Amino acid sequence: MVHDRCRSRSSPGRRDDLAEHDEGTVVRLHEHGYPDTPEGWAAFADCSTGWGEALTLLKFHVEHRLRY
Repeated sequence: MVHDRCRSRSSPGRRDDLAEHDEGTVVRLHEHGYPDTPEGWAAFADCSTGWGEALTLLKFHVEHRLRY
């Protein structure tokens, strides 16, 4: 689950890239702008966990054509 902080207007910047590769597609997700504070690190941890889950589900869906 992507944490609410990751969806808010005050969340750090994000850039998504898709690139063809000999063996498939490379997906890059760049997030930046988290403050170097305990709250910033907590937000970073929440968002990175959520994005990891979302990207894993996307990979599973693309490779197996299954809906969850």
